[in-house]
Amino acid sequence: MTAPVTPPTGTREHPGARGPRAPLDAAAFRARFPVLREQVHLAGCSLGPRSADLDAALTCMLADMAAHGAPWQRFEERIAEARRLFAAFVGAREDQIAIVPDASTGAFQVASTMDWGARRRIVSTMAEFPSISHVWLAQRPEAEVGHVAADAGVDEYAASIDRTTGLVSVPLVDYRAGRRLPVEDIVAVARAAAPGCSSTPTRQVPADRSTCRPWTATSSSWAR
Repeated sequence: MTAPVTPPTGTREHPGARGPRAPLDAAAFRARFPVLREQVHLAGCSLGPRSADLDAALTCMLADMAAHGAPWQRFEERIAEARRLFAAFVGAREDQIAIVPDASTGAFQVASTMDWGARRRIVSTMAEFPSISHVWLAQRPEAEVGHVAADAGVDEYAASIDRTTGLVSVPLVDYRAGRRLPVEDIVAVARAAAPGCSSTPTRQVPADRSTCRPWTATSSSWAR
């Protein structure tokens, strides 16, 4: 969270590089999203509302392009800064943070690194965002994909996970119902039933991520 930002006027300074700010109250945080003054934004499952900080960053990017043509070095520096700030925010190392366009791409990157030989089972849920589920379905026939019901509890996950499970994918929040899923309990079941399997909570993540790897946090869930 950041304090109000005056859009840059061609300078190199970027709002994301100004360091941590004091926490905002709910009203001040809401004010960071001008669209909320006129509309109720319900598309949080796929694309978050534009913020004043995003507009400032886009203005800064366009100014850099106008002044320097192809300022790739500056872009790379800002990506590195974003990784540093996000790592500090969630308590991770910078080398644990990857920046991808959306959660669909992140899920594909996870799948592309998996060996579906001995552990070919993927356990997902009908509460998962469709674009993520389709990434897992695309791993067939090398992988076997199963889905528990959207309202399944921990016991249903436990019944679906065994030592042939290589990956468990579960969102923190059901994108249709807004129901929060017991991610930490599901991860614990997965670790006990299939030691070494990857547990992938998508879109939103619990504050304590130590038992989840990999995980995805994003304002855009699907590839466009």
